[in-house]
Parts: sequence; structure tokens; C-alpha cells
Amino acid sequence: NSSRVTVPATVTIPAGSTSATVNIAAIDNTLADGNAVVTITAAANGLTTATRTVTVTDNETATLTVTSNVATVAENSASGAVTFTVSRNSTDLTQPLTINVVSGTPGRLTVSATAVTIPANASLVTFTGSAVDNNLLDGNASVVVTTSATGFANGTATVTVTDNEAGTLAVTSNISTVAEGAAAGVLTFT
Repeated sequence: NSSRVTVPATVTIPAGSTSATVNIAAIDNTLADGNAVVTITAAANGLTTATRTVTVTDNETATLTVTSNVATVAENSASGAVTFTVSRNSTDLTQPLTINVVSGTPGRLTVSATAVTIPANASLVTFTGSAVDNNLLDGNASVVVTTSATGFANGTATVTVTDNEAGTLAVTSNISTVAEGAAAGVLTFT
């Protein structure tokens, strides 16, 4: 399997020797595709063909990756203003994959579903997020959306929800006029 190991096309056994050493390199393909048994074959005219199998162990972990179409959304944006895409890095796409979805701060950003499914023969699925207009002057919030599935490392994406309320000041008074030299504390500002 030439996608998992590299071997030289030819090897020369020196005169007077019965063998030659060959360096075999495993290829890191950055895919979570599991371990692979690879058969290496040596053949020469007039000699019996020899084979040897080696197992290439996969060093990648099956992982979910989440991205969003925006980094920032105003809390008074339209419903579904954020589109999240979750993908899997595994090469076995023969089965659907159910993925749990959680907003870390649902009071600021909700997600359209608590679970989504990547269909068989697909590597990704999308879902939406909606900012919550809470009518509070509470500043911006960084919201982490987390995806999880059995056998996969979690994926996260962060979206900042910007506050749309403005602070207001009010002046109230228990009197409408103040005499010169009046005592302090007659007017109240809030």
C-alpha cells in the first residue's frame, strides 16, 4: 500500500552478501484512518518471491472540527444568523455519525439542535446558532459551542455576541429650585 509506506523501487544485494538492509518509511497522511497492514514484496528473476507484512499504526485521533461563518454576531441579529459547520477527519464515511451540540452560554447564543447527524458518505453537516436579545446591558459575551461524538475528540468554535443595549443616565430631583447657599445633598443623580 503505497499510501502508507515508502520503499525503494529496487534494492541491490552486494556481491558476496546474502541480504541488503532497506529503510522503509511510514507516511503520515494526517487522516484518522486506523492501522493498516501493508505487504512488502521482494522479487527477482530466478529467485522465489518473498513477502513480509508490517502494521502501520495510525497516529491521528478521530476529531470533530467546528467552524462558524462569523466571528461576531449582534444579539439583535436575525434568527439563525450564525452557521456552524462540523466535520469529521475519519476516512471511514460508510456510517452516519450523530453529533451532540451544546452552547456554553445558551442565555446569549442558542443552537438549532442538540444533535445533528453527518450522513453516510459525507464528512460534514451544518447547523445554525441564534443570538439571544436579552434586553440587558451586560456587555459582549464569548460563547463556546461544543460538538461531541463517541470515539471522536470534541470540536469547539467561539462566537462573540455583541450587546446592543446602550446605557442611560437619568437625573431626578426632589426639588425644582435650589437657593444659594443650600446644604449639600439636595439634588440626586442616578
